[in-house]
Amino acid sequence: MAGPRRRDHAGFAALGLAILRKAFAAREFKNAVIYLALLTLATIFVAWPQQDRSLWALDAYNSGWQALESNNLSLAEKKLAVAYAYVPENPETLFALGNLRFAQNDPSAAQSFYHCVLNLDPDHKGAFNNLGVIALDAKEYAEAEKWFRHAEDLDPRNAKTHFLLAKTLLAKNDRRTARVEIDTAIGLKPDQPEFKDLKEQIEGDSQ
Repeated sequence: MAGPRRRDHAGFAALGLAILRKAFAAREFKNAVIYLALLTLATIFVAWPQQDRSLWALDAYNSGWQALESNNLSLAEKKLAVAYAYVPENPETLFALGNLRFAQNDPSAAQSFYHCVLNLDPDHKGAFNNLGVIALDAKEYAEAEKWFRHAEDLDPRNAKTHFLLAKTLLAKNDRRTARVEIDTAIGLKPDQPEFKDLKEQIEGDSQ
């Protein structure tokens, strides 16, 4: 029976192949080349000591995250691909790649990365929140609430999660529970203008 490490490698290989097929189908040959290079790097370095690979991945990850934060998506793609090649089972690298796909308006690919994150780290609050945001954007309100509730269970004092829950519940026309969530968000961060705006919207809709 294959061990968990082998199953993880198989899962990530399948994800990489799916992304590669999608890139070729969409004639996104630049992305395809990036992933082929990534595969080559992964093959070369798979036998290297884990500590060395993790240290080398850290610099690429940090550079990729900074590029993502500054909306330099092409640089983020290159750096995060290198980080992934070194440590394909690192949940934070996978989370960053999910955020990159989300920024590139590819929510389906982002979801795939976030699910991989949760396979490795079942308590990753960021993955829960972002899956909730994708579901909310798609107007899948029950699904969005499910993900935000998971995030809330992990960090009940996170104001943003309560705010997102309030938005979701308002969209479901559950104004009473939405009011509870937005009041909690405001109690935790009273100076957030978007929280107050949503509170006014909920109160206005309930009149």
